[in-house]
Amino acid sequence: MNLAETDVYARSMVWRMYRDAADEDYLMARSAIRQKLHYQFFWNAQQALEKYLKCSIILNGGKDEGFGHKLSPMWARMEFIAPELLPLVLCPPFYIPDEFRPHYRRFEPADKFIKRMEQAGDPNNRYRYYSITTDEYDLHKFDEVCFQLRRTCFPLNMPYAESEKTYRQMLTEDPSLQPHSFQFLKPSSKEEYKLREEALRWRNFSFYEDEAITQREITNSVGAVNGEFYLALKRGKKGLDALNWVTSKVYLSRLDARQISEKIAKIRRS
Repeated sequence: MNLAETDVYARSMVWRMYRDAADEDYLMARSAIRQKLHYQFFWNAQQALEKYLKCSIILNGGKDEGFGHKLSPMWARMEFIAPELLPLVLCPPFYIPDEFRPHYRRFEPADKFIKRMEQAGDPNNRYRYYSITTDEYDLHKFDEVCFQLRRTCFPLNMPYAESEKTYRQMLTEDPSLQPHSFQFLKPSSKEEYKLREEALRWRNFSFYEDEAITQREITNSVGAVNGEFYLALKRGKKGLDALNWVTSKVYLSRLDARQISEKIAKIRRS
């Protein structure tokens, strides 16, 4: 039996450190995409997913080590821990009329979506190194993955409340069950509560399905932003000189540094 199953305080520490922090990142990601701040959306989305995943892994016998900021291996671990509780394919709600459905990448394997969030929300990309693109359906996909992951932020084989069933059994039997509330909806003022709740409810078919249906809008803002490295490569000698200097001053992985150096050299030779 792991510690989280026997020590209530230890479990609450993990919730505060990971789940509650993830909830705040989740709220910020939703607010960012609504305001068409796409880099901020991906950065906060990556952070939220990372923390939900780590919370679930820790509470189910694993450790927060060796993963870094890579979402894909954490998602693979959760597919091993709770495959029955994670979505395989992300798709629009079946009851949404065609005219309100997104037109591109309607159906996407969940692991592919996780990989996209990992790449676009890579911590280095908070400096806007690389280009990003948001699909019109990314908000709903993000909501759905967070809804499902958040449900797993429990020791899944622990008894559920006073029931004889485990959390795993209860969550499997009731796909709509969300066992815990958002702590950020308990601020010090009514004004804060109103602002946060409104940001959480906006077009949220996962957490507030009934209300979202009445809004009849599932898509988010679509955008593509070219990264600074791409723009520099397109600006000729002046851009290449600037890129060469900047990349000598910032942190890059060995792979990224080599690829950029190769592109600079290739353009100079042409």
